[in-house]
Amino acid sequence: MAFSLCAADPPDPLKRSTPQSAVVTFLETCKAKDYARAVHYLDLSAIPEKDRTKKGPVLAQQLEYFLVHDAQFDVANLSADPEGTNDATKDRERVASFPLDGKDGTLELERKKLRSGALVWKFSAASVNVIPQLARATSESPWQRYLPDVLVDLKFFSMSAWRWLAILVLAIGVAAIIGIVGRLLPLVLVPIARKIAPPSSGAARQGLVGPVELLLAAALFRAGLEWIAPPAVVLLYFTRGLSFFSILGLAWFSLRLLDLFIARLRGFLTPTHPRFSSSVLPLLSRVIKVALLAFSLVAVLASWGY
Repeated sequence: MAFSLCAADPPDPLKRSTPQSAVVTFLETCKAKDYARAVHYLDLSAIPEKDRTKKGPVLAQQLEYFLVHDAQFDVANLSADPEGTNDATKDRERVASFPLDGKDGTLELERKKLRSGALVWKFSAASVNVIPQLARATSESPWQRYLPDVLVDLKFFSMSAWRWLAILVLAIGVAAIIGIVGRLLPLVLVPIARKIAPPSSGAARQGLVGPVELLLAAALFRAGLEWIAPPAVVLLYFTRGLSFFSILGLAWFSLRLLDLFIARLRGFLTPTHPRFSSSVLPLLSRVIKVALLAFSLVAVLASWGY
């Protein structure tokens, strides 16, 4: 039976009276990250009531991602008439089409009557049912298509559980690589340090290994994050952390090099200028180190956008 809109029908505060206004308001609500409110634009009748609070916001977020990234979708093509498009199936409005498992799928709005008597447009229960499959098919990560639903749908800080697990595996892998490379680095760096400052101690020559390990770990972790592709907000925090450790590694490496050059300079000057070597050189070294640390702090704040 077709619904008829009359003047006595109560208005809908969520602006779902037309297909176009329903989708526009849904996307605006999602853009505000209010996914708990966005579920009111989905027909969740096919989902058990006890699961709706948990699954609804996830489905809304997945649907938002598809609509925003679908080049063929244009909200202006949707009807602004409460009755919907004239040539459409009565009380239904096609929103988007997509290939799914070798077949043509369709996202539809369906006109529903609420207990208040208001007639509203919602994404149909059938469309809601295919959102998880649609999210997999359009995911930026090819791995996500083959993962269990729980690892894709379960989110912490807006990021899927599988990405957190991938970051954990990445961290373990980077630590293992650094553990192996760390045994080889002294074979390369110690001879270089010995040429820079022959009279320096073994500990000073070994001091180059730590900062190089830190720089290498930051570079490897950053490369791994590109593959995992976390959400922008999570990536921002990881990027800031990696920037801090990269700049810290560079500052640390510079300080160790400075110690080697000061040791070399002291070896040249001690026989002829012992007082300069014992008083001025240490002071000069401290001044340069303070300047390096200050520059590093400014570099960190600049990389964070301050």
